[in-house]
Amino acid sequence: MSSPRGGRPRKPDALKELQGTVRADRKRNPTANAKGMPKCPTGLSEQAVRIWKSLGPKLHKLGLLAETDASMFAIYCQSCIVGQLCSLFVDYHTTCRD
Repeated sequence: MSSPRGGRPRKPDALKELQGTVRADRKRNPTANAKGMPKCPTGLSEQAVRIWKSLGPKLHKLGLLAETDASMFAIYCQSCIVGQLCSLFVDYHTTCRD
């Protein structure tokens, strides 16, 4: 399926802002998140909440985090912590054998 205009779809302005290539004369209508920053869900570990609070507002400001993304972002935050714990576990058990 091709788009009616043909060619590649346009990059979102938030992505251009991240890459440092945004130009005022080429900005499209801003899409603001009307509901604001999503609330941190209950059930996350303390470390995952820290990731939520540090990264969430930055993503929301860029328009990359909306209420509909909250559950996936929560999974990401928790997965970061699980990955760190797994890394620590492997490091500990590989150095204890020596």
